[in-house]
Amino acid sequence: MVYSVSIDGFEEQNMQVKIGGLRGPRLLINGEVVPKGKKRKMTIKKDDGSEVIATFKNKLVGPPNLIVDGEETHVTEPLEWYVQVWCYMSLPLIFIGGALGACLSIIACSINTVIFKSSMNVILKYILSLVVTLMATGMYLTLGYMATQALR
Repeated sequence: MVYSVSIDGFEEQNMQVKIGGLRGPRLLINGEVVPKGKKRKMTIKKDDGSEVIATFKNKLVGPPNLIVDGEETHVTEPLEWYVQVWCYMSLPLIFIGGALGACLSIIACSINTVIFKSSMNVILKYILSLVVTLMATGMYLTLGYMATQALR
């Protein structure tokens, strides 16, 4: 997914953040990837020619925030608190499900966040995220049962 970002001092440049893949988030300026230096810091030029440092601040779920010259910018608007609670309904699997539960829970939370950031109908968003959460729980129960039966 590619998100457009507007930051003071970069009005004449097209700044985007590309999320996805194994490389992690990447900053694109005018369509070109900005190379990461030491400690994942990127040096970018403002419209006036001065150079500033940019980094990403990762979050557990969702796109990271972009920090340019010490100022943090949200790549996307954060979800409302009640939507976050709904998205993270599968989090109890982390605490009761061990490694399997944690993996399934984090995947379900990520998918739910993407669903709520999309432009779908609101009711459809809630229904789809409920289905994702129930599928994660069902997969945990099924895989857990299969593992216990295999160990007998």
